[in-house]
Amino acid sequence: MLTLQYPITLPADYDMSIIRRRVAERHAPFDTLFGLGFKAFLIRERDSGAPVNEYAPFYVWTQPFAVRDFLLGPKFDAIVQSFGRPAAFEGIVTALHLNGNEEAFRAARSMTVERFALRPGIDLARWAADETELHLARIDEAGLLARVVSLEAGSWTAVRTELWAGADIAHLATAARYEVLHVSTPDWQTLQPVNDE
Repeated sequence: MLTLQYPITLPADYDMSIIRRRVAERHAPFDTLFGLGFKAFLIRERDSGAPVNEYAPFYVWTQPFAVRDFLLGPKFDAIVQSFGRPAAFEGIVTALHLNGNEEAFRAARSMTVERFALRPGIDLARWAADETELHLARIDEAGLLARVVSLEAGSWTAVRTELWAGADIAHLATAARYEVLHVSTPDWQTLQPVNDE
């Protein structure tokens, strides 16, 4: 499985209701997109205490070719036409856990994304094993609906992503916190836990 995220930083005075309307009007095609395990439509706002206004959708793909089709197709082109071509960060899933049923998942309220660079010379197998231990220690926290760890090999960046049921969870200070506007789950049944034993 693969992850994809393309954070789009918006001007400080940007009317974020435009993004809310965009998601409300355009999320439906993603609800049935083959090869997409889930997509969380994420925003954070300066008016709510975030350092920037940002639209930052996060994807977990079950089929690698589906990522290709998305990036080369009209859905991503609509992003490019509206905001310019953003940097897209693609990762390899190294750990994945899901809690609750699909209905609860779709009702998620917040998500955190924690990114950190792996130091040069790090033993990647050891990192993955240590990360799995941390992953397993956190997956039973109340309100946690999904936890995904991925490795962006192009920059050797590790990414920890957590999807939460509530908006008032005491998230880690080192993670960017987002509001979830919608969660599409077209290939929910294909999502498989990774290192979840």
